[in-house]
Amino acid sequence: MINIMGMDGRNIDIIPSGIDIKYIDKVRGGKKERDTVLYVGRLVPQKRVDVLLRAFVNLDAELRVVGSGSELNKLVNLSRRLRISSKTHFLGRLDSYSDVIKEMKRASVLVLPSVRECFGIIPLEAMYCKTAVISTATDGPRDYIKNGYNGRVLKR
Repeated sequence: MINIMGMDGRNIDIIPSGIDIKYIDKVRGGKKERDTVLYVGRLVPQKRVDVLLRAFVNLDAELRVVGSGSELNKLVNLSRRLRISSKTHFLGRLDSYSDVIKEMKRASVLVLPSVRECFGIIPLEAMYCKTAVISTATDGPRDYIKNGYNGRVLKR
C-alpha cells in the first residue's frame, strides 16, 4: 500500500487473523513433552520439511510431522537415509482439529521452515498453547513473531 498507492505507513495497521482461544482452551493436551519438535502443515516443496529433517540430524529430540502431501514418501525416505527415522514420526493428516491442538500442547517447539507463508495461523495457535515457535522470516509470521521475545525468526 505504501509502494503502490503511496499511502503513509503511519496510517496503516496490520490486523492479524484470530484464533479460537475458547476452543483451544477446551482441548485437553496432556503434559508438555521435553525435546519434542512439531511440524504441522502440508508436505509440499515450499514448506521445506526436508530442511527441517536435515537440521534434525544433530539434535537429540523427537520430531513429529503432522500433515500430508506430495512430498510424504520423499521425506520418509530422506529420514531413513539420514538415519533419523527412529526419532521422526510422520503422523499424517490428523482426524480432527482438536487432535492437532493436542499435539501442539504436548510439543516443546513448533517449527515452520517455509520458504513462503501468507499468514501462517499454526504458529499463533502454538504460541497460545505455550509452545515455543521457530519460523523462517516469511511475510506472515514475521509480522507477529518478535525474534527473541515470543519466538525465533530465522533467515530463509
